[in-house]
Amino acid sequence: MLRFIQKRRNTSGCLLNIVHDTKLALLIGVSFFMADLAQANNDFKTAVEEQVRAAAINLMAEQNPDSEIDIFVNPVNPALILEPCNSPLDIRFPYASSQRLTARVSCSASAAWSIFVTARVALWKQVVVAAEPISRGMQIRATQLSLGRAETTRKGDQYFTQIGQVVGQRAKRSIGAEQPIEIGDLEPALMVKRGEQITLEANRGGVQIRVSAIALEDGKLDELIRVENRQSKREVMAEVIESGRVRIN
Repeated sequence: MLRFIQKRRNTSGCLLNIVHDTKLALLIGVSFFMADLAQANNDFKTAVEEQVRAAAINLMAEQNPDSEIDIFVNPVNPALILEPCNSPLDIRFPYASSQRLTARVSCSASAAWSIFVTARVALWKQVVVAAEPISRGMQIRATQLSLGRAETTRKGDQYFTQIGQVVGQRAKRSIGAEQPIEIGDLEPALMVKRGEQITLEANRGGVQIRVSAIALEDGKLDELIRVENRQSKREVMAEVIESGRVRIN
């Protein structure tokens, strides 16, 4: 009788072990399955981010054809579960500026979904920079300038892209070497100074006449100033056309 009881106990222990091992195997299998699903979901979200980045670069390249473009896509929410889409993603940009983008990404498959993905934009361009320190009040020469790569994301329209746009202007403030030159850094230089002897030009019947005159006002390029003809002592209004020269229109 005692032996019979002992056998029953051993059989029961084996069954418990089998059940335990089965549960453990299922748990391990489910864990691997869930890990595979999580990895697949992460891989798909990474693919979504790459597609958004490619679409954003194309969009910004159309709007900024003369700029280098960097796009930094913010990661899709890690807690979000996305069903892989068996059709091409529809990516549109309801909001886009020179600094930030918001993309609406949609899947039109049977398990349709739509999410928003944001990104930051950085624009780079070759702009005019100071080749050497430029002092305040100095009239800028071409030898003081060069072209350099600069980020223009926020103030792209404030920079110059051609050295000729800066030459001859005067620095309103000191500009350090290698510093990009902005519109606000400059002002037109004086081409004519009050009291200075200048050349006054006039066209009469197809004949170009040049006489000596005295500037009665300071003058910048294209400005109208009062000048006095030294011969006739007559005061006239003339346009400043270059340094030391004015013209009656």
